[in-house]
Amino acid sequence: MHCSSATISHRQRRTQQWLKAATHEVHQMHSLMAILFNIESMVNRKICTFGGGYPIIIDGEIVGGLVLAVVPVAEDMDIASRITIFVNSMR
Repeated sequence: MHCSSATISHRQRRTQQWLKAATHEVHQMHSLMAILFNIESMVNRKICTFGGGYPIIIDGEIVGGLVLAVVPVAEDMDIASRITIFVNSMR
């Protein structure tokens, strides 16, 4: 199945919102034999654990999110984490 960047980013946003974690952190928890193994199948592929989705947390509460799904995952994660750090430093 082919997914567009828009589909992937929508699923990443949903993942970080529902699970209150960066998508790459969820990916680590869903690997074989991990606590969330096969979670994507359990929710009809409505989430995505590719790196690049980060929640924006203020005072312990998620107030938004940032998702990048346009370049290789490592670059998405680097850019998104830098932006998230910048946004959090503005408080």
